[in-house]
Amino acid sequence: MFESSLDSIYDSIGVDATLSVGSESHSLRVLDKTVGTVITVGDVNLQTVKPVCAVRLSSLAALLIFNYDELIDATLLVNGSTWTIINYKPMPTPFGGGELYLEVRQ
Repeated sequence: MFESSLDSIYDSIGVDATLSVGSESHSLRVLDKTVGTVITVGDVNLQTVKPVCAVRLSSLAALLIFNYDELIDATLLVNGSTWTIINYKPMPTPFGGGELYLEVRQ
């Protein structure tokens, strides 16, 4: 049920992106949060200016990407800008699946 809600969100406000890992490039949809987002650390919500892009875990699984460490130093072309992935944070749901927040820099 939650995954279908994520699908609706990505269908309506997601943007097309190109993920390049090594010599391979993949098309996928992301949520462009490069203007900053709220990150939860323990019980505290922090407003951050760290740019991130959110991607569905199911999208990465469809690309056979399960080891998220291999995404470090990969590039993401989003809205005409190329970003380098420098870190990630899983954002699972209680129902399985969820998202991966990709911290990026230009």
